[in-house]
Amino acid sequence: MLPLHSFLALTVISLLCTLGHVSAAQAANDPDLTVSEKELAETYFKDCMKDWDDATHMTRKDWERTCRRVTNDRARFRMQQQLDQRTKQN
Repeated sequence: MLPLHSFLALTVISLLCTLGHVSAAQAANDPDLTVSEKELAETYFKDCMKDWDDATHMTRKDWERTCRRVTNDRARFRMQQQLDQRTKQN
């Protein structure tokens, strides 16, 4: 079980990343992402990384790793959501 502060930090990261935007270097490392997803993920990632500070109780490296995972998942979800909406419209 995660300590409460770690759980809260992960929850905050998840919430912040849903509002934000990823990095070209990070997106380039994930061949499954489309160009649009990469751009979206890069924007999410940059926003997520801006929120790190010593009070998060996570190392910067742990925060970065979590941001990358969450923002890639969020970008994929958003792109799939757009595809689903286009399919319904046609």
